[in-house]
Amino acid sequence: MEIFAVLVSALIGLAYIAFAIAAILSILNSRSYTSGLKALWVLAVLAFPFLGSLVWFLVGRNSSG
Repeated sequence: MEIFAVLVSALIGLAYIAFAIAAILSILNSRSYTSGLKALWVLAVLAFPFLGSLVWFLVGRNSSG
């Protein structure tokens, strides 16, 4: 049971990191924002990886900047 908990924790951690990386790549590839606003979004994702990424994908990506 311990190994299962470790594996699940590892998978959740990898998903967490992948979500943040996907958000950062999406921010950097966005044509809607200036470099300054992109930097702010990246800082938000780095400061709050899950929440920042979630807000980016729900609100920021579809906004016109």
